Amino acid sequence: MKNVKKGHSCPVVCLDAGHCGKENRSPVASDFYESEVNWKLHNFLAERLEAYGISVRKTRKDQKTDMELTARGKQSKDADLFLSLHVNAAENANANYILGIHMVEDGCGEIDAQSKQVAELLANAVAAIMGAKPEVWTKRSSSDRDGNGYKDDYYGVLRGAHSVGTPGAIIEHGFYTNRAQAEFLLSDENLKKLAEAEAAALADWFGLQQKEQGSSLIGNPYKLELVSIRRGSRGAQVEALQALLICRGYSCGKSGIDGSLGPETESSLKQFQSAMGLDADGIAGPATMKALLGYR
Repeated sequence: MKNVKKGHSCPVVCLDAGHCGKENRSPVASDFYESEVNWKLHNFLAERLEAYGISVRKTRKDQKTDMELTARGKQSKDADLFLSLHVNAAENANANYILGIHMVEDGCGEIDAQSKQVAELLANAVAAIMGAKPEVWTKRSSSDRDGNGYKDDYYGVLRGAHSVGTPGAIIEHGFYTNRAQAEFLLSDENLKKLAEAEAAALADWFGLQQKEQGSSLIGNPYKLELVSIRRGSRGAQVEALQALLICRGYSCGKSGIDGSLGPETESSLKQFQSAMGLDADGIAGPATMKALLGYR
């Protein structure tokens, strides 16, 4: 897996539906409220992300609950990505582009680069579905709003996510002041198309593939080169092995997922192999990895 924090057996995405209750009614489509569309879309997206084996956390428990902007971003603590869903507005009724907003680049780590990647990726994915042009930009605050010593993100949700070390982006799904786009977004079927496109793009970013229909097998989302690893092996393949063992209830010792195949991981590996009727040799070859992934 890519772009996943150490210790996570699968990616964790924190979804934020912009606004609550009945907010931001369209002036050109009377049934349209941005808050309601955002809520529907984030539920559809959560469902599709979970189909790829991605764990989803939501910033709010229900659509009527309001929450301060930075607090919403901070809900992403320990997640791998924060994503806030919105629909834009403009004085120009013909405004027609999809906007991805990423964190300002402040040299404080790789999360800003990851934020920009996601903003670009999703702006393009949404634009392809809605037949619009993608745009990507960021906006710096005019003052040091949180007292951290620099003028960081203008948007509170991104400041909140940044403060807990989570890359994040805001995606504006067209304009509710554009009649055609507002009417497009009132369709649940269109929202589901957007959710599928965004989930597929994020799954690719994380290096995952979709689970088979109806499958509950552990590990289907992972893409791995099935090479043999044994005691003394190190690296991402070992991390994946340890994550899969832990998912199946086997301990890898106090160090957990550390990317090093030591005696405790080897012992758990042998226990798993024995339980699966495999040679308990402590070597994770193709047969063992396929068993861990649920392919046999």
